[in-house]
Amino acid sequence: MKPFPNILLVAGSGRNVGKTSVVERLIHGFKDHGIIALKVSPHFHALRGDEEFIVRKNEYNIIEENTTGSTKDSSRFLRAGAQKVFFIQALGKNLEEAFNRTFDLLPEHAALIVESGGLRDYIKPGLFIYVKGKQNDNKPADYSSKADVITNLSDFDTNRITWTGKEWKVK
Repeated sequence: MKPFPNILLVAGSGRNVGKTSVVERLIHGFKDHGIIALKVSPHFHALRGDEEFIVRKNEYNIIEENTTGSTKDSSRFLRAGAQKVFFIQALGKNLEEAFNRTFDLLPEHAALIVESGGLRDYIKPGLFIYVKGKQNDNKPADYSSKADVITNLSDFDTNRITWTGKEWKVK
C-alpha cells in the first residue's frame, strides 16, 4: 500500500455523521496552506450540467468543482477556503485508477484533504480521521481500526492536527 503523507483522509461510520463538516473545519483551519480537497463518491450522482470534467468515462468521472453556490459537498469545500476541489465519482474497482489519475494532476507535496471511505483500501494517508455517528451504523466496511483519530463531529478539534509542509500529523 503506497504511503501518501500529504493526504489527510476523512471517512466515517455512515451517512450524516459529520464527515463533510469535519472536512470543512479542516479546510478552514488550514486554508493558508493552499489546501486541495477531494470528495470521492463510490457511485454516480446526478450532476448540474455545467461541470468541468477532467475525465469522463463509464467507470469514473473526475470533475473540478467550479461553483460555491451549490449544496454539494464539493461546493462546501470551496466555500470553506480550499484552493481547488475535485469531485471523483468511481465505481468500487475503479476508485484506485481514478484517484491515481487525479493525484497525477496535483502539485507534488500539496496539502490534500480527502473525504472518502473506500480510498483507505488503496492508500496509506499521512493521517486518517474516522468520524463516528451517535449510533453504530451497520456499514459493511468499518475502517475505524485503521484510523489515527476516531472522533464524532461535536468533539472534533482541528487544533489537534498539524501540517508540517510535507505531511499531516496529530499533535
